[in-house]
Amino acid sequence: MKFRLLIPIAFCLGQQIAYASAQTSLAELSLSDAVDAAVAQARAGAKDSIPDNRSGSWLAAAPQLNVSYLDSNTALGTDETEVRLILPLKSNWLRRREAALRQMSGEIAEAYALKTRWFYSGLLRETLWSHRIATHKLASARQKLTLLRQLAQRQQDLADARVSSDLALLLVRQESVRAELDELEYSQRVDRWLQRYRTLTGLQQLPTMIVEPAASRGESYQQHPLLRLLDLDHQREKELLASTSRRAEPWNLSVDSKRLDSPNLSEDQFGVSLEVPLAFLARESQSYVSSSLQQSQAYWQARDELLEQLQAQRSKLENDAMLLRKKQQLLNESVNLSGALATRAAELRSASEISEDFALRRKLAAEDAQAAAALNLLLIEQNKAFLNQAIGHSL
Repeated sequence: MKFRLLIPIAFCLGQQIAYASAQTSLAELSLSDAVDAAVAQARAGAKDSIPDNRSGSWLAAAPQLNVSYLDSNTALGTDETEVRLILPLKSNWLRRREAALRQMSGEIAEAYALKTRWFYSGLLRETLWSHRIATHKLASARQKLTLLRQLAQRQQDLADARVSSDLALLLVRQESVRAELDELEYSQRVDRWLQRYRTLTGLQQLPTMIVEPAASRGESYQQHPLLRLLDLDHQREKELLASTSRRAEPWNLSVDSKRLDSPNLSEDQFGVSLEVPLAFLARESQSYVSSSLQQSQAYWQARDELLEQLQAQRSKLENDAMLLRKKQQLLNESVNLSGALATRAAELRSASEISEDFALRRKLAAEDAQAAAALNLLLIEQNKAFLNQAIGHSL
């Protein structure tokens, strides 16, 4: 009889359908819903207040009021009383810098929001895929344990009938203990990742579909949240430094009122003066030039290091993906061979040509091969999700 394999892809789909059917009473939850909940959960615990971004529209500093009184020491002298209001007005240069900073404040706030979503997308990807893989390993361990118990019972029957020694029984029991240890460990992993998910999102339900589309090869990092935020921070620092330039010095508008009192004459005088610094005739200070150069060098160094780090992470994930795909081909072949052996062993067992122990061993090997191939498929999908994270895609 020709053996037809239940391929690992169908095995994984079957697990996913079973996993989804277990939650039919709940509304389907998407990855986007989960990351929305995680971000909302994080913001609920944050108590930082948003600073007021408004500034004076035309005053560069607080106004100054100067009051002076000069008393003559002669009988025919003139007494002077003067009141001067000095208004330091923002220069055109400073107003342009502040307008740019106000616009960038919104862009930076948006960039921070994107970075936050990307960060929690990474935590969710790690949590959900670790939980899914642990769930698969737990199911495989339990399935293996069931077959080992059948084999142990068979060996017990043979030992009781004194057909074989108890050595084979002891070996099977040893395998069963190892399988029980695996079951215990994977069960704890499932619970631990489930608890982490609930702490992260505040949700009880897990998304049923966590598979993501593969990222495009050669996609650039220009929209990566970390790189975008680094660029905006650099632009803000440039604008802040430019606000301390000589061209940002205020224009001083003075409003004067003077009263002259003498025995022969009393006079009130009023006047306005404007002091405009000719900044274009002066060079910037050495400290300003040094700060600008240091800021630029630090930015480009940080940018190069970030790009190198992102590229190294992406290259590793792409190499891992290639290895996993090659490994899957070999695992599929192993599934075919072990499945064919299990089928043939069952046929020979029906004809009493081989022992039941041998047939159970072949079935156990086939189950192990299918579990390994299905696990590798999960690792392939996990690699896609991690690659999306490295490129900068949020859920």
